[in-house]
Amino acid sequence: MMKYRVMPCGGQELSEIGMGMAKLHLGDPKEWPLILEKGFENGINFYDLCGGSMDVFRCFGEVL
Repeated sequence: MMKYRVMPCGGQELSEIGMGMAKLHLGDPKEWPLILEKGFENGINFYDLCGGSMDVFRCFGEVL
């Protein structure tokens, strides 16, 4: 079960576990959507989109 923290300004709940995208582009692009979908399914709602490739943004948008 994912735990969340409430942001002091605005009250948004962010998952205590986030997912970074900096190395995602080094893996198989066919697996990117599966990785992101698994994160969403397990309650991750904090994603660091500072990736090493612009393709990460396209993939993230498609999965959303």
